[in-house]
Amino acid sequence: MTFAEHTKFRTTREWKEFRRKLIQDRGAECECCGTKYSGKRIKQLQVHHKDPANYTDLTPEKFVILCSSCHDLVERMSKKLRGSKGVKNKDKWLALLESFLPIS
Repeated sequence: MTFAEHTKFRTTREWKEFRRKLIQDRGAECECCGTKYSGKRIKQLQVHHKDPANYTDLTPEKFVILCSSCHDLVERMSKKLRGSKGVKNKDKWLALLESFLPIS
């Protein structure tokens, strides 16, 4: 799906209703960091498809609700993992990344 097709699909009633219902069912919070949204701020939540090649497949399990910061992070990590150079040892790379995160 091209960027233009993706953008056009997101303007359809089908997509808007799916997004609204997904957020209603799961709650208006980022499923990564837990930031909660309410009122007009709910529009800031982004719905990320785990399988972007099949973007029009609206199976709820294939989507995650993210804030813009977490969505940007997921997109950057995805590009790194899919990139031309790739990641030679994904498990070590993810463990290293995890080691930089603060422990609560």
